Amino acid sequence: MGHLNSSNLNNSDSNPDHHSHDPDKIIGDRYQIKQILGQGSFGATYLVQDLKNENQLVAMKRFYPEKGVEWKGFELFEREAQVLRSLQHHGIPGIHNYFQGEKDNQLSMYLVMDYIPGKSLATLIDEKASLDQFEIIQLMLELLNILHYLHSRIPPLFHRDLKPANIIIRPDGSPALVDFGAVRSVFKQPDEKGSTIVGTYGYMPFEQYMGQACPASDLYSLGATMLHLMTNRPPADFIDEQGKIIVPDELPGGDHLREILVTLLRHEVSERFQSALEVRQALLSPIVSTSLQRVKPENRHQAVMPLTDFAAITPRPIEGSLDDLYTETVLTPMQLMNPELRATERTKLRPKVLTALGSVISLGLLPAIHYVHYLARKKKYIRYFKTGVYTTAELINISRNTEAGAPWFSVTYRFWVDGEIQWGKDKIIPSAARFWKPGDQVHILYLPVKNYASVIIGPFDI
Repeated sequence: MGHLNSSNLNNSDSNPDHHSHDPDKIIGDRYQIKQILGQGSFGATYLVQDLKNENQLVAMKRFYPEKGVEWKGFELFEREAQVLRSLQHHGIPGIHNYFQGEKDNQLSMYLVMDYIPGKSLATLIDEKASLDQFEIIQLMLELLNILHYLHSRIPPLFHRDLKPANIIIRPDGSPALVDFGAVRSVFKQPDEKGSTIVGTYGYMPFEQYMGQACPASDLYSLGATMLHLMTNRPPADFIDEQGKIIVPDELPGGDHLREILVTLLRHEVSERFQSALEVRQALLSPIVSTSLQRVKPENRHQAVMPLTDFAAITPRPIEGSLDDLYTETVLTPMQLMNPELRATERTKLRPKVLTALGSVISLGLLPAIHYVHYLARKKKYIRYFKTGVYTTAELINISRNTEAGAPWFSVTYRFWVDGEIQWGKDKIIPSAARFWKPGDQVHILYLPVKNYASVIIGPFDI
């Protein structure tokens, strides 16, 4: 069963909130409790139904202070809630609402957010889930995308408690980073004298014990998380007498991933990767293959997992799985005539009948137009598939337009080359693009020459 995981929640019956909100009770004249997802000494998380928004299922956290905590704590929480409410990313639960309430003379703060179905990475590790090298890299790339988004905010935001329990893997395989109770802006308010120490032993770098955090701190936690995933042992098992994590010589991901983990987990901040982009560049460096490889998982978010040599200019042969990907990207003339159809519908009888009927009515002119379009797409994409460099890109804008009488979507995206942001734009068939939204990741090929021209190559198999 899907759940929203929280690092501070457990099944302790000693929690004073255990019986304070019964199932079907309505909170704030709006949110009807359906079940308790988790609870602990500082609060509880519920699955609730938003009665004022078409009975949408959302997650609601209730925070209440320990004895003696001043009202200032609520003011700081409200400020953080306002910051979190501004975040819009596929890998971060959206904040719907926050409000104060009082029950039994105890003041509480409620935070309402997206309900993320799926399993936590911690649960998957406990279930002995195994990932191959490419799946590990894909997961890291998607988590790095989330961290880059947070660290690029003005002011930057740091999660400070990244660990398996705070990563939810959705049913489609895409990760979401949850539990932002420890998030902190790089800027302090003038009346803040210090910083609370937050984090989890084994996943938390040394500087966080001093109340400090930076991008490299979250990256350290990412490294510790991946070490746990790859070894099925918590990172605390690898800490030596000096408090440093010693990465094992043998890891399932191979030598290259090991070296990246070693750098992520350096004790000194200055010796680590300094940004998510640096880690991403290292992951996609020329160590895996000089030809695109395709992985076929059961979900659209991981539909394409190619890796390639950043310096590879020599044309690669388009054959095997690469040829399949090329064909899928170019589309067939029939697919160009029926761009609204989903991948699972394209082989049904009806579109074939419609295509034949269109051919008769237009005396063959319509199919001819689309065939010319098909040949033009083949010519355009052949260069990218022979010499292009693979990377992932973040969708920025998706808008509908019309081309050759058929509806298409104009998609704007951004990607990074050598630490610099590059922008791209492509036209995508509605059967794929209508399921995308800003913040999603797509797979692209770009030409390693001036201007870095690029095309989207997936995921299309919706």
